[in-house]
Amino acid sequence: MNNPIRQAYLLAASAIADDPRVRRMGDGLAARGIRVAAIGLEGGRSGNPDWLVIEAPMQPPPVPPVIELRPGLLGIIERGAAWFLSLPLGTVGAALSAAGSARGAVLLQIRERALVAPRPFSGLARAVRRRLAEASLPSTERLMRRFWRIRPDAEAIRDVVSKLEGPALWIANDWPMLPIAAEAVAAKGGILVYDSHELALEEYAERPEWRKYVRPVVACVEAKFIRNARVISSVSPGITDHLESTYRVPAVHLTLRNAPSYQATDPRPVGDPVRLLYHGIVSPGRGLEALLESAASWKPGYTLTVRGPTSPPDYMDQLAALARRLGVADRVSFEGPVPMTSLVSAARPFDIGLMALPGHSAHTRFALPNKLFEYMMAGLALAVTDLEEMAALLKVTGAGFTLGDGSPKAITAALNALTRADIDRMRAAALEAAKRYNWEAEAAPVIDAYLAAWQLH
Repeated sequence: MNNPIRQAYLLAASAIADDPRVRRMGDGLAARGIRVAAIGLEGGRSGNPDWLVIEAPMQPPPVPPVIELRPGLLGIIERGAAWFLSLPLGTVGAALSAAGSARGAVLLQIRERALVAPRPFSGLARAVRRRLAEASLPSTERLMRRFWRIRPDAEAIRDVVSKLEGPALWIANDWPMLPIAAEAVAAKGGILVYDSHELALEEYAERPEWRKYVRPVVACVEAKFIRNARVISSVSPGITDHLESTYRVPAVHLTLRNAPSYQATDPRPVGDPVRLLYHGIVSPGRGLEALLESAASWKPGYTLTVRGPTSPPDYMDQLAALARRLGVADRVSFEGPVPMTSLVSAARPFDIGLMALPGHSAHTRFALPNKLFEYMMAGLALAVTDLEEMAALLKVTGAGFTLGDGSPKAITAALNALTRADIDRMRAAALEAAKRYNWEAEAAPVIDAYLAAWQLH
């Protein structure tokens, strides 16, 4: 097929150097003779790829400011306002429901604006006028204004994209990049394609405030702009089916799993001790506490390494303190991240790769994290929660075992039931599966679909 595309822009609210999915797609497009540039955020730890990376300045998320309250009547008013702003969003919504939906909505919007304003009380009257004016706007426009307020990183990337030239293939990596890519197509020409890294409508569904405040924005943005996409891809079959059935966009729908490029790994027998690895973002909600709680009951001969960037910054310290309290610090170690380009080679000395993701939403049900395929490529047996997509991968490949519901008791039972022969068999199956689940095999039909969509536009 002749290649009519001259330029592709990958838009991502991430540090491109450390984003394996974006880097691999850029490499794949460049191998087809396409000029590639990625626009993301600063702060990457790995070296940049061979093609152009443009970094927008990292933008801090909106946070409530520190407020100095004045004495007297004005101070009383300010303290009342501060109390109102500090209430959980669900509590505020319930308290205002009696005021009528229209007035309650206006007050909630005032609260939202005041929370992110640099000087909320000195500018409160101005915020009130603005929010009252916005209350008369259609809901889609209100939600789009909220989007740009709560996603300053997207605003920074938007500024960079406004200076680029088209026409081009504009790749929106995840939902916050959809409005920017759609604007670029309208102003500069080309086509938009959407690559969904998460089940956006359920990403943080376990958090009540996210469901109340952010999910409507996600739903608005995705529904409004996904209809412009010529090709839609996602990280798992479950998310692909969700996008196709939810939006019914007449686009090509494909699954593009987060597998690394193929790297041959020599087989070796299981080690002594058996070394368990969790690598990836070290943050709450990933089952790490359950892993540590289970470790006290593991049979002798297992060690665990937790490795990766930490968010929030003190979370690794919290886990280390928990390991000491539980008496498992002698079998658990904590390490900082390795460069994205070294994840597979750094995993090879281990025997079992862990992902005890809690099953608290459809987002986790359909998750197929990068680390599963990195573990597989390194020849590790996979140990994952019994969630739909991850369990299906194990059933097809035989490359691992499930940890039940991810509770400490279930993790302990699964690990203690293993024999060394079991681990060797699953590790061999992982190496065989890596020949099928690798970036070259996964990305080829997606890039072909981009080329075909360009020819038809």
